[in-house]
Amino acid sequence: MSKVKVELGCGENRRDIEGWKNIGIDIIQTPCTDFICCLGYDELPLEDDSVDLVSAIDVLEHIPRVEFKQKYVEMIISNLPTERLQKKAIESLKEHRESLAKQGKMLLDKEHGEPSLSSNILHRTFERVTPFIYLMNEIYRVLKHEGILYVEVTVSDYAFRRDTTHINQLSEDWWKYFSSIDNLYYNQEIIKTDFQVVDNQFKNNKDILCTKLRALKKQNMREPII
Repeated sequence: MSKVKVELGCGENRRDIEGWKNIGIDIIQTPCTDFICCLGYDELPLEDDSVDLVSAIDVLEHIPRVEFKQKYVEMIISNLPTERLQKKAIESLKEHRESLAKQGKMLLDKEHGEPSLSSNILHRTFERVTPFIYLMNEIYRVLKHEGILYVEVTVSDYAFRRDTTHINQLSEDWWKYFSSIDNLYYNQEIIKTDFQVVDNQFKNNKDILCTKLRALKKQNMREPII
């Protein structure tokens, strides 16, 4: 069976390996794209433990670290956590109904009644999402045990800032966050990866950092490398 290589952000210049099954993933359709995927938000369209090599060249610096998504949740006013918020919700609901009535879009009759603690509202809240962590978790999921993730990422201030689409500047040891032995958040199950560094070096006058990581999926397989 052929080995499988996946190139994230393949664009129109996928770097195929002869004799391998080469898969291109990008947010746009190109002759090299096998799957369209919004990296960091969509699940990678691949099975667990199915890939030998994932490459991400000039990709990770484009993936947001943290975002807050606004959403509305239907709830009864009495379920809001404080009396202040409950009173504010009742007042806002009353003003909203009066505004609709003035526009002829709603009748203030007995059917609707006065807003109260038992009234239903759409409560605005925010959800934190971490696209970069999600992508790294997805890469780890699809890699086989001891599969390789190869990354080239812009790190110098000059190279990072000259591209206005760069939003995620990584440090030289960024990969440690995704290792089980060097991450304070690992036990919180935010990080679902366990990568071991194989190689980590600069090129182009330290503008670009090239990192090769190995996915460890079995216990007691960690070896000191660098």
